[in-house]
Formats: sequence, C-alpha cells, structure tokens
Amino acid sequence: MRTFYYLLFSGLLFFIFLLPAEVYAGQNSRIEHSSENVLNDTSIRLSDTIFVALPTGKRKTDRKNIQTAFDAVQPGGVVQFGQGIYLLGAGARLTVPDVTVLGHPEGTIIKGCNSDAFEVEESQIGSVVFGCTGFYIQAERQTIRGLTFEYIWHAIVVGAYPTTEEEASTFWSSEKNPAIYPAGWQLIEKNTFRSVVNGLRMLGTGDELSVVRNNKFIDVFHAIGIYGGPLHFLGNRITVANPESVPLCCHPGSAILVSPGPTDCSGYVVAENVIKGYPDPIYVNSEPGSVILVEDY
Repeated sequence: MRTFYYLLFSGLLFFIFLLPAEVYAGQNSRIEHSSENVLNDTSIRLSDTIFVALPTGKRKTDRKNIQTAFDAVQPGGVVQFGQGIYLLGAGARLTVPDVTVLGHPEGTIIKGCNSDAFEVEESQIGSVVFGCTGFYIQAERQTIRGLTFEYIWHAIVVGAYPTTEEEASTFWSSEKNPAIYPAGWQLIEKNTFRSVVNGLRMLGTGDELSVVRNNKFIDVFHAIGIYGGPLHFLGNRITVANPESVPLCCHPGSAILVSPGPTDCSGYVVAENVIKGYPDPIYVNSEPGSVILVEDY
C-alpha cells in the first residue's frame, strides 16, 4: 500500500512539473478537466488553457471566476468551462483576441438569472438588460463552442455595447461616442440558446468574416440581430416549443433581424436555417441586393 501511494504521489509531481504554465481561475478548479476531454484541436497545448472554477450557483462568485478566466487567458489560448450551471448575472467581458471558449463535454449552462427575475414592470427592465446578461465579446477572432445559455437578455454581444445602465445613459450620445471594437472573425457554433430574449447581437465593424453555424435556439424572442461586419448565419435551428418560456414577452418576436448598422450589409448570408413557430421569421432593413437569404424554412 505504501508503494502505491508513493507511485501516485510521484506521478502527480511529474504532472505538475510537466505543465508549469497551467493556470486555474478561481478556487474550485480541478485537475480532472483533462485535455483529452476538452480539447478538440490537438495543436492546442494544455498549458494554453485556463480552466474556469466549477460553478457555485452564487452570482457574485461565478461571475468573478468567469471574469478572472477571461482576464487571464492569453492570445491563442483556451477558456474551458466546467460541468454544471454558472449563474452569471451582470455579464463578463472578453477583450483578449484569438481565444477559444469551450463548454464542458458533459454540459455547461450559462444562466443570466433565475426565471422570476424577468417578472418586472416596464420601468425596471434596465435591471434585467444589464443584470441578467451573458458575454461581451470585444476583441477579434474568438471561437465560442458547446455552451448552453438560459434566462439571459443578451447571451452574446459582439462589438461595442454598454454593460451598465449608467454607461448606457451616455453611450450613444454625440458627445461621447462608443469605442469601436472591430471584433471580426468570430466563430460561434454548436451552442444552445434556451429561454433568452436575444441570443446574439452582432455589432462588430471588422472586415473579417464571422460565422454563426449549427446552433440551436429554443423559445427565444430574437435568435440574432445582425448589424455589423460580414457574417454568415448558416445551418441553425430556431424553434418555439413553448411560447410561455420566452422570457418577459411570453411570445416569439422576429427570429432573425438584419439591419445595416455601421456597414452596408455587404457579405451577409443567411442560409440553410430551420425556423419554426415564428410569425415574423426574418426581418430585413437594408438596401436591396445587400443581403443574401437562401433556403431558410
């Protein structure tokens, strides 16, 4: 028995010294999140990975741990979430370029708030917009894969957007124009958006193509708002299983919104998506010929 523990301890020491650059964000990270379970790209070394602390269900703690991971990751690295439900609250901001964000193979849920937080008067909606939100992506070349988002106002915002009510009061004023985040070349794939008001809001002004593909949107008011640089929205499934599960409104809105924003809509392709249960599936506000809509049904 003593020999067994000696070998086990020696093996752990070897593992620790073999991976000196490993960083764990938060107090609850565990070594059991191994590379063979979380990394799909063998070119990514484990030492490039930041493991988010395991979820606690406490808003301040989970948000702090997620933001710590987003701040610690380096360009070319990976942020790996643990299994379970994270309660995010006021959102987290990712400003490091060339980062891959991954959900756990056994399931990671990013929850903005509990469902009853959306039962507010119109005058209190601001508390939901900024208090029950997801990720602010404000850098280029991000990949987000394998996460489930629930009970969130904006699950993912790419580009410039206020993160507090105070910031919003002056954000779009002529006296203080918002900072420009090119935020091009985003790849958002194989995620699930369930019972959210807005799945994605694409505001980036970069010239590089972004791709949103093979995601599931279930009981959402808007699946995506496309307002920024070139984007292909391909092979996604947008359905309404239970209208009462759509937060705040209890009914779906337009599944896909397309508007020029700061660009002329050049490079937009919306194709091969399945849309069911939406009386207004696609809303387009742009010059004729600038948007390509193909085979959506």
